[in-house]
Amino acid sequence: MEGLWLLPILSIPHVFYFVLWTQPQFWLAVCKPLTEARAQRAGGTTEAYGNEACMCMSVTAHFIKALQFSSCIVWFMMYSPSSLTLAAVMAQPAWRLALGVLGLLAGQSLNAGIYAAIGRNGVYYGNRFGAKLGPWVTGFPFNVPIASRHPQYTGVLLSIWGASSLVSDKSANDAGFLYIAGAWSAFYVFTSIIEQTETKERPKAS
Repeated sequence: MEGLWLLPILSIPHVFYFVLWTQPQFWLAVCKPLTEARAQRAGGTTEAYGNEACMCMSVTAHFIKALQFSSCIVWFMMYSPSSLTLAAVMAQPAWRLALGVLGLLAGQSLNAGIYAAIGRNGVYYGNRFGAKLGPWVTGFPFNVPIASRHPQYTGVLLSIWGASSLVSDKSANDAGFLYIAGAWSAFYVFTSIIEQTETKERPKAS
């Protein structure tokens, strides 16, 4: 099994999420000097500072995602460069191509749906930071049976395994990519368990 250096990089967002979920005041204190002017223009309320904390978390999370994606590309270029070619992808059995495409489509639909349903503040811990939140949503994607409580993380898992179905050829598997994908998935399961403590202290909407 090669390239275990990728695992600490894949774990970074989950350490980040854990700290912010369990210690939201820490993140508010970190963001305050950076966003003081905007928060004051918005009234200087707890809600205003919470909104800014969500914005800072969003920017940081997207930077981490870019780092993860780049690291995955580097991993494949080091250990299984042929896996990322169109020829290698098309050489996969038809059932794997179908599962891969369906997994990616379903996963990205859930990810897009969660942003549309609850917005930036809902996704980026607005309930922990005192930010403005919309009503508690019970429609899509929260009404999808397999997604239920955590459609965003379900979407990520479907995307991970959909992509794995497309690019994990023999050389990638020999280098241990499926083990890495399994550990990556476990990180998301851990984070979803941590986030089970969210409350529903908002009006209900369909």
